Formats: sequence, structure tokens, C-alpha cells
Amino acid sequence: MINWTVTLTYEGWPTANELDDFEDALMTFDALVSSVPGLGFQAILHVDSADMIGATMVARDYAEPLAPGKLIELRAMTSERHVAQADEPNLPELVSVAEIADMLGGVSRQRVHQLRSNLAFPKPLAELRTGAVWDARSITKFAAQWDRKPGRPAKIGHAS
Repeated sequence: MINWTVTLTYEGWPTANELDDFEDALMTFDALVSSVPGLGFQAILHVDSADMIGATMVARDYAEPLAPGKLIELRAMTSERHVAQADEPNLPELVSVAEIADMLGGVSRQRVHQLRSNLAFPKPLAELRTGAVWDARSITKFAAQWDRKPGRPAKIGHAS
């Protein structure tokens, strides 16, 4: 037998008491029930089964009639993988103007500030007192698509 972690995601907004009752009903599976802002709520069950399909069927069949909402997603993985995934960092790599300048081939920080007015330039994740921060992946994507023209733009001459 393999220990599986099965996550059932439901739409709906049950009361705290309803969530507590749902969790109590799933106690056999060492379950955890929690609300997910903007989505609904989840039940995470630990199920012993020879295979993943069997684990998902046991979890679904047991929880479905008790759930105070509609099932919209079901995921399963070994409990070992679940623990490893929980230990992985889940924040993006953050970069500021100085790192972006380096990522864009050594442009100046002032040039990065100018590029912010470009509609294709990614929006920052947050504006902090020390400055804006971006997800490094969005900057990498921008850099790959950026049509960089080195040097200063040509000055337009005045007719005499």
C-alpha cells in the first residue's frame, strides 16, 4: 500500500461551522479542510491505496456526499511528493531596478525607469518604500522580446 495525499477543491463559501463539521466527518483520513480565498475551500485527505486512481476514488466517494459545496478539482500525489512539494520555495525570485539593469545587458537604472513607461514592460509585483520589485521570470520574458536599439536616438536636426 502507498500513502496518497488527495486534494479536493470545492466552490462555495460554507460557514466556519460547516467547514469544521466537514473536517470532523473526514477525521478517518487525517483530513485538513480550509477556505481558499477567491476560490472556495479544499479538503486534503491521506488515503492508503495500491494506486492513485483507487486513492482518488476513495477520497471522492467518501467526501462528496458530505461536502458543503460543488467539487471543481481533484489532485492526487504520493504523500512523500506532497511533503517535498510543501518544502519547496513558493515565492518568485524578486528583482529590483538594479538587477533588471543587469538582466537587460547592463543598461542604466535610469533606462529601466524609462522602460517602465513602455506598455510591454511588466508591472511590478509590489511598490515598496525602497522601490518596486518584479518577478524575475516576467523580466526574462520581456528581455527576450525587447527590440533593443543600442545607443542614443539620433537627434533631429533643425533647418536653418
